[in-house]
Amino acid sequence: MKGVYRPKTTRGKILLYFLPFTIGLLAMVTLFIYLESNKIVKGSVLESAEKLTESKASEITEWLRGRMSDLGILANTVEVRSGDWNTMKDFLANEARVDSENYENFFYAGLDGNYQITLGTPANISDREYFRAVISGNVRRYISNPVVSRATGNQVFVAASAVRDENQRPIGIIASSILLRRITEIASGIRLGQTGYGWIVDSTGMFIAHPNSDLVLKMKIADLDSIGYKGAAESGKSVLSERSGASELINNKGETLSIIYQEIAESPGWRLGVSIPTKELMAKAERLNLFVIIAMLVVIAVITFLSIVVGTLIVKPIQQLSEKILLFGDGNLTVDFPSIGRDEIAGMGKTLQEMAHRLRASIRSMHEISKSLSDSSKEMTGISDTTHRNASKVASQSGKIDRNVQNTSASIQEVTSGIEELAASAQNISKSAQDLTKQTEEVSQYAKNGEVSMSNILEIIRRTAKQTQESAAFVKELSDKA
Repeated sequence: MKGVYRPKTTRGKILLYFLPFTIGLLAMVTLFIYLESNKIVKGSVLESAEKLTESKASEITEWLRGRMSDLGILANTVEVRSGDWNTMKDFLANEARVDSENYENFFYAGLDGNYQITLGTPANISDREYFRAVISGNVRRYISNPVVSRATGNQVFVAASAVRDENQRPIGIIASSILLRRITEIASGIRLGQTGYGWIVDSTGMFIAHPNSDLVLKMKIADLDSIGYKGAAESGKSVLSERSGASELINNKGETLSIIYQEIAESPGWRLGVSIPTKELMAKAERLNLFVIIAMLVVIAVITFLSIVVGTLIVKPIQQLSEKILLFGDGNLTVDFPSIGRDEIAGMGKTLQEMAHRLRASIRSMHEISKSLSDSSKEMTGISDTTHRNASKVASQSGKIDRNVQNTSASIQEVTSGIEELAASAQNISKSAQDLTKQTEEVSQYAKNGEVSMSNILEIIRRTAKQTQESAAFVKELSDKA
């Protein structure tokens, strides 16, 4: 086909036909490894991130349980069960001072909702959800979503526990404003990769812990789209509706973020999450893919080198055989065709060597035949000379023969003339015979007349016989000349 490159050498054919197939196969293998490694590494990293979030969520859960356990213990103390604020005031204030890292204050509220607090101004909380839930008996303990404390400005959440009398009837609640500091510390202590960070949202999706303090208790995860994020609303729904999982969104820098989240047990629907740039998440996969690509390039280079070497190993003996064949074709019959190994090229060399051996034998035989022909030619030359001489003699004899033929022709003419003479003589003989017959008749007549004429008859017969002999001799002579 016109325009299609066709290699002229065996090495070129090996490179053209073998390398593209090999490179294509390796490319498919590389693509398969790339896709599978991405899937496997991403799955592995996500699994590690999930275990990390699960571990940190469990840590927060244990911390919450500790706080609720503290409240449960306080709710069962004599001071609190007395229902008298004056009795419990100093006791609760001391507890707040002892664990000020966790507790901002403690407060007690009776069934009417009026509460007394260790730090702050008394008020009524009968309209608060946590109060109604605990007093109604629906739950024994309750944790609210975080808020900013009006009294101190600290970020806190309220934990409440029912206070019951000897008959297990609710007489009020013991509650505390618990600082988010420890939860924030746990979330900020999460490290995933180089830039991965942890965060926590409450049951509404509001951030209650985040490295960016401007978002804490000010923005929900679904509202991130309003500051340049993409896909935050969908991710927010997934975070709040699932106990655990992973999702992706694009931040306001255009980076794709992978988020891994886990529900925090003992909380009112809080979720602990970890965000990490997907590129960083897949860094190990990218390094693995880079290694695979480099390895494949090395393999291709090695295969190319081996193809060239193998092509050379194949072509070189063929070239040597070709050169020797050309020398052999130019008449150098002393050329040998070496054959090393058992491959097809060695078999070709053996075949050519056998051909050369037979050809040399044939040429030797032809030389001997030529020598024999030369000797025969010399003999034929001698014979030719002899034949030439004989031919000369024959030519000479031919002249003689020609002359003899001419003589014979003349003799034939003489014979013809003699025959004519013989014919005339025959006519004469016939006439003589007629005369003889007539004379015989006359003799017979004379015999009848007497014996006197007998002697005359005999004389006539002798003359006739003599004439007959002469005629016969003449005819014989004519025959010999003819």
